[in-house]
Amino acid sequence: MLFGTEELSLVSYVMRVFLALAVMAVLATFFVGLAKNRGWVRQDGAHVKIMASLPLGKDVFFVLRCGPDVLALTSGQGGTRLLGRWKYEEWLRLEDNREGAGKPSAMGEEAPCRMGPNRT
Repeated sequence: MLFGTEELSLVSYVMRVFLALAVMAVLATFFVGLAKNRGWVRQDGAHVKIMASLPLGKDVFFVLRCGPDVLALTSGQGGTRLLGRWKYEEWLRLEDNREGAGKPSAMGEEAPCRMGPNRT
């Protein structure tokens, strides 16, 4: 007997565990599908994309696009440190400005650096 109080064998124990895992898998699949159909899950393009990486000794400098944001960070033995965060639209505007910044200005001034640990 599968659910009796008689002596439990290894086979009945494995069958109970398998049955419980199967029921949980079916319920999880059902609830994930239900959440997607009802709009409970936010799907606004929150994907992570590596835009650039540069090895710096034992550390690595990364520029990541995380959904609507662009993050600059370093990662290494000491952990991960966020260097800056920008909206993707602002990042594109800064890139456009940088392309024209190769020419020196009439006053000899340089554009201020916008990347730093306090930039959020």
